[in-house]
Amino acid sequence: FSDNPSGIILIDEIENHLHLELQEKILPFLTTTFPQLQFIVATHSPAVIASISNATVYDLTTHRTVNEILTGIPYHVLMKSHFGIESEYSRLATEKLKNAKELIQKGDKRTEADDEKLRRLAQELDELSPDLSLDIFLELERQRHQ
Repeated sequence: FSDNPSGIILIDEIENHLHLELQEKILPFLTTTFPQLQFIVATHSPAVIASISNATVYDLTTHRTVNEILTGIPYHVLMKSHFGIESEYSRLATEKLKNAKELIQKGDKRTEADDEKLRRLAQELDELSPDLSLDIFLELERQRHQ
């Protein structure tokens, strides 16, 4: 990064048409290749904002400079904290997870039909991501030991 750039490059949505791996590499490549240029980049990609450590990040929705180092922060954390995404999972997975947790909260009042629905939801969640079915299993274990 140059304190006295010889030019300024504006790029809107640099992540468009780039695979995630390239989103992580594009800014480091540009700033290394053209060190005398200043890049002003608009993005909706956590991969882009987490890819470079010596950047100033300005949030256009809050009109504030982000005063934290974003390099190395997991993408799902950035999606929640800086992009306003409520869940790290898809809407479908989030809905299934919510339904499963509601059934778990019934506790001793769960019927056989509820248990069958819970097993089916756990299987569907496992197909989406094994981490999701693990969440359900851990919640059931936690409830069992209370």
